Amino acid sequence: MIKVIRNILSNKKRTNKIMITDDKKKEIEEIVNKKIAENPDLSIPAFDLIRFLQEKEGFIILSQDMQDDTTGLVLINDKSNIIGDYKKIIIVNSKLQKDISYKQRRRFIIAHEYGHFLLHKSEGYLFAHRDTSKKGTKEELQADYFAKCLLMPRNLVEAEIKRCRENQLEESDFIKNIAQTFNVTEKKAKERVIEINQNA
Repeated sequence: MIKVIRNILSNKKRTNKIMITDDKKKEIEEIVNKKIAENPDLSIPAFDLIRFLQEKEGFIILSQDMQDDTTGLVLINDKSNIIGDYKKIIIVNSKLQKDISYKQRRRFIIAHEYGHFLLHKSEGYLFAHRDTSKKGTKEELQADYFAKCLLMPRNLVEAEIKRCRENQLEESDFIKNIAQTFNVTEKKAKERVIEINQNA
């Protein structure tokens, strides 16, 4: 299993020149950990994200066709409703349904948009952010990191890594297991394992 972890670390690619500082990562994890402490259901692997956002955070989650390069959108209006009784909306591009991992990808996009809301909404009452397939800004990397922390909390992933080590799983089975346990894509599972092992 140690060899598996080493292989994962050696295969990583740094495609973004902009990086998140360790201090910012720590700050984001603290925000996530506070949310989990306030909402214990979030500590259950593959928790119901949409239910949490609707019942606890007042969001409505929608899917609709958008431009091909758009993945998701978050809209906030603190002063008046946007749709029905809702002041907070997350929209996922329904064109992404052709993706074989759509359910997992949609879940990550929703968590990413929620991250923008918590990390980047300023004091103003209006907030809108559209995400495209062209990522790489500081804000995008932060929202991605937030989503990974929320959907794959460090302590739960560490416990899963330990279990996989004990069972001596092959690398492909190891990553697949993490992805299935936390209901994320294998790509995001691998990224999270790399992040956690870099700071182990």
